[in-house]
Amino acid sequence: MMLKTKVRLGLLLLVATTAWAAPQLFTNTGFESGLTGWNLVGADYNCVANKNAGSIPGCPDDPTLTPFAPRFYVRSGNQGMFLGYGDWSAPATLTQTVTLQQARYRVDFYYKEHDTYAQPVDNLLEVVFGPDLAHLTSAWSVVDVTQKNSWILQTVRFNTPAAGQYVVGFRFYNVWGEWALDDTSLMKNPEPGSFVLSAVPIAIFIWRLRRRGGVSPAERASAR
Repeated sequence: MMLKTKVRLGLLLLVATTAWAAPQLFTNTGFESGLTGWNLVGADYNCVANKNAGSIPGCPDDPTLTPFAPRFYVRSGNQGMFLGYGDWSAPATLTQTVTLQQARYRVDFYYKEHDTYAQPVDNLLEVVFGPDLAHLTSAWSVVDVTQKNSWILQTVRFNTPAAGQYVVGFRFYNVWGEWALDDTSLMKNPEPGSFVLSAVPIAIFIWRLRRRGGVSPAERASAR
């Protein structure tokens, strides 16, 4: 019957989807559990913002942030990251330690910048990786960003030279403003060949169905 055909096609699609899907390597990607899983080092006024709070605990209750704080720093869920002041000579880092293969990886995240101060714009945001905090490589960076009220989705890819433990995350500073960061992700970048290999059995199955008029001889016989 056609039901059997649909079941087979569904199973093939499930296998293909599983092959394409990569596991999430970051924990607490949206800061809903505070800084659990993250290592925040350096600078002042870096903390988790809760959109339901009247102010940002542990951060300056700055009236110039109103009406942005703290909802401005949360894209989804209840919490997001407020990355505040610092200095170009000693940027802060927000990272996780993960075990990676020798492969290509991608970091996805949303960010924006709050900077309404009457001062020259001076800031930095980077995606970094390396064996430890003292030996970080920049995979992407942006500098001197002016006020951004809309979230920007950024995707960054990098290659690991060998398998092992890596520190992966963000390096930043803001002389006057603050970065907003939320909905982060670290996954292995799918190899182009994996899409092709997964699609081959589906294509063959559909081709055979078309040649047989959509059902197999056994299914046609059982339908009589």
